Amino acid sequence: MISYNEIITVIEAFANGHKFDPRFYAEFREQLPNLSTEGIIFPVMFVEPVTGDTGNNTDVTEINVYCLDRLRKDRKNTNDVLSDTKMILSQDLTRWLEEGQQDIEIERSYPCEPLNNYLLDYTAGWSMRVRVLNERISICEVPFEGSTPEPPTPCEDASYVVEYANGTIIESGTIASGASKTVVVPNCPEVEDASWTLTDADGNVLNTGTIASGASGTIIAPSATVQNSDSSYSSNVLSGGTLSIPDIDINVNGIDEGDIPSVTDVNVTLSDSSGTVTPDAINVTNGTVAITLPYIAPAAVGAKLNKTGVLVSQRTGDDGDIQSGRNVDFFTLSSNNPFGTTARFTDELGGSTYTKDIVIDWSTYDGSEVLGYYRLAFPNAIWNTSIDNCLALSVTGFTSGWRLVNSQELFNLMNASTSRAMNWSPINQGAGNDRYWTSSNPSGQPVFFGQQFLMGKVPTSQSYKAMPIRTFTVTGTTLT
Repeated sequence: MISYNEIITVIEAFANGHKFDPRFYAEFREQLPNLSTEGIIFPVMFVEPVTGDTGNNTDVTEINVYCLDRLRKDRKNTNDVLSDTKMILSQDLTRWLEEGQQDIEIERSYPCEPLNNYLLDYTAGWSMRVRVLNERISICEVPFEGSTPEPPTPCEDASYVVEYANGTIIESGTIASGASKTVVVPNCPEVEDASWTLTDADGNVLNTGTIASGASGTIIAPSATVQNSDSSYSSNVLSGGTLSIPDIDINVNGIDEGDIPSVTDVNVTLSDSSGTVTPDAINVTNGTVAITLPYIAPAAVGAKLNKTGVLVSQRTGDDGDIQSGRNVDFFTLSSNNPFGTTARFTDELGGSTYTKDIVIDWSTYDGSEVLGYYRLAFPNAIWNTSIDNCLALSVTGFTSGWRLVNSQELFNLMNASTSRAMNWSPINQGAGNDRYWTSSNPSGQPVFFGQQFLMGKVPTSQSYKAMPIRTFTVTGTTLT
């Protein structure tokens, strides 16, 4: 219990200790304007009583706390005054009352109202409503001198009933107001232990046991074991739980080709371009299926010529119209290369970066070997020097086997859709009128080709460019 005077004392102690050192006053609000005639020093903190309220168990005292400071004549310090006085009330004072004063219980809601041109001293600031809560005293705490008040009317006796959980009454009666009574509850009648049986869904007994009367017990259902026929897979499943059996990997010659759900029949179809193939033998050993296919000798001994690259038709029946030749077009194969793409030209790694300037032409792939060009052609030189330069070429990882292209190998690079036969990516021989030697020399005058689709025979003393070529052995996706 705290009185109104004690509330004022607590707030005055706050004002006296605060670094802004506000002058403290407590009176009715009607007396607040009188402060302007006293020549006081600002800022000022003023407390006024507002209301009081008494409930069944709580006594409430409401007060308004003002914090005011003087305004300059030009009012340039208005916002500073409002900010400082608001901080003193809603931040500093509330925290002081809530946590610094154990004897005061505060309702933690503080309505605040700004004040402008307040008092005759040209001031501004804020007022804040504070509700102080007190527990009401008992009648025994009322101060009396001489006589004591009439005692309250005694309470009626209380009735009581003690019974078992099944409703059987053990004892009942009354207890005088303010008195107490000890009831001795007899022991429960002895009950036999309970027995239990745990079965599965088919009625098979998994376990049995007993539980003492009034006690509790935990019955653990055993986990199940799931395994395949050769016990290569085994896993435990909690009772009532679900087991997800992992999918089965399908590996063909050591390469993962996909998954199939477990406990599922696998239907394997063997076929080639002519239809279903009947294997010579099938051998199943644990998880390995060995299929021996019949040998079929290849019927083809050659292939169509490559397409020229001409895509635009000038008339019916020309090359652009008929599109004679194998593959989809000059740059696209009709089936995948060993790297799994239809690109006719790749680098030695199956990509298109050409960091070693090696261009592989997969249109020449025969299943084991393929031709690859070195796109940085040697500069103009006589025929013999050009051959020697190509034979001596060494590229990192491929230090031997280079030679000068023959007439067929060079012609195979010529794209008839361009104005310069070898000015296309990735060969990129430029837009000039360069001529290139071939190693073909049927009559002492070797064959050459030019960027303008020229072909002819000239003396070996002429100086032309030279493009090296090499035969690569293909093993999977490795070129050697």
